[in-house]
Amino acid sequence: MDPMMRAAKHFLAELEGFWNTPLTMPIPPGPRIVRMVVDASERGDLVKSLRWLEWSPNSRRPIILFEDAFDDETRWLRGLVAKTADDCEAVRTGLTEGGILVTPLSARPTDAAIDAPAARRYLDAVAEHLVGGALDGIVIAMVPTHVADPKVYRDTLAKIAASPIGAALRLAVLDVPEADLGALLPREARFEVDRDELFAFLKQMGPKPSIGPATPKPSLPSLSPPEPRRACEQAAEPLRVLLLDAGQALADGKAKLAVQHFLAAQTLCRAAGLIAQECATGIGLGSAHLAAGNEPAAVATYRDAAQRALAAELPHLAAHAMLGAAGVHFGKSRFDEAREAYEAVTHLATNVPPLAGEAARMQKECRALERAKPGPGPGPGPGPGTAKHLGIAQREREHG
Repeated sequence: MDPMMRAAKHFLAELEGFWNTPLTMPIPPGPRIVRMVVDASERGDLVKSLRWLEWSPNSRRPIILFEDAFDDETRWLRGLVAKTADDCEAVRTGLTEGGILVTPLSARPTDAAIDAPAARRYLDAVAEHLVGGALDGIVIAMVPTHVADPKVYRDTLAKIAASPIGAALRLAVLDVPEADLGALLPREARFEVDRDELFAFLKQMGPKPSIGPATPKPSLPSLSPPEPRRACEQAAEPLRVLLLDAGQALADGKAKLAVQHFLAAQTLCRAAGLIAQECATGIGLGSAHLAAGNEPAAVATYRDAAQRALAAELPHLAAHAMLGAAGVHFGKSRFDEAREAYEAVTHLATNVPPLAGEAARMQKECRALERAKPGPGPGPGPGPGTAKHLGIAQREREHG
C-alpha cells in the first residue's frame, strides 16, 4: 500500500477509535477533544485525510475545516464562529433543498461578544441544532496554518475545553510542539509517514502504461520508422528520480549531496528545454545551498531562478524564488534587503492574493524592525534582489 495512504488510514482509525469508544471500555480521561499530531510538511495531507472521513458513505457529520492562522486569540475565535456559522448554514440549505426540513440556525453572537466560552456555547448549539434526520452532529477540525504564540494557543484551547462537550460536537485540534498540549489533551491521533518507505515507493513507481486489449498484428510491416520520443519525455523519469534523491538527501541531513542532485536535475532540465521545471529546481537548489550553510550561494541561486522565471513569463515561480531570498535576508536580520525582496514578491504574486498579502505584511514587519535596529542609518540602496533589478517595474509600464 502507498505509505501516504497507510498513514491516512491509521490516522482516521485513531480518530474514530477516540470518538467511538466501545461500551465495554472505560472512557479515557481528559476533554473529549482529540489532538492531531503531524509533521508540518505533511499538514496538507492530514487535511485531505479529514475530507476522506467526511466523504465516507457512513458519515453523518459534516466536517468544518478551520485553517485560519492563530495570530490573535480574539480574531481567531471570531473566525472560528464565522466559519462554523457559514458552513453549517450551507449544510442546512442543502438539506432543505433535498427535502429534509431543518429550521434556521440561531443567530451567531456579535464579534464584540465573542470570547472562548461564548464561542464554545455557539459551537455546541449549532451541533445540537443539526442533529436529527440525516445528521448526528458536526466535526470541527482546527488546523491553523500558522501559530504565532504557542502558549496563547494552548491557553485558548484550555478555555474551549473547560466545559463538557456534548455528543453532537466533535472537536479535533492541531498539535503544535511548542504549545505542550499533551497534558491538556492526552488523547492523540497521529499522521505519520515512513519517509524512507515513501521515497523508495515513489522511486519504484515510474510510468506503467496499460498493456490494453490485444490488437491484431498488421499484415504488412510499417514503412515509417517509429516517431522518436521528445527530449522532454525522455527526461521526465530521470528528472523525477533526481528530485526524489535530492529530497531524500535533505531528509537525511545530507545537504551537500542534495545540492549535487539538484544541480544534475537543473542541467537535465536545461538540456530538455523544461523551463518551468528548471526554475522550480532552482528554488530547490537554493534551499539545499541554505541547508548546507552556503548562504551566498542560496541567495544567488534564488535570484537566478527568479530571473529565469520572469524571462519565461512565469511570475508565480519568480515570486516563490524571491520569497526564498527574502527568508534568507530576514533570518540574518538584513531587514532592508528582506523588505526589498518581499516588495518584489508583492509585484510578482498579484494573481496569488494570499502570497502577495503575506509579502506585504512582511514588508511592514521589516520596516518596523529596521526602525528598531540600532546602528547607522539605512544601508546601501536597492540591491540585486529588488523589484527594480528584476525588471518588474519596467514590465508593468510596458503592459500598462
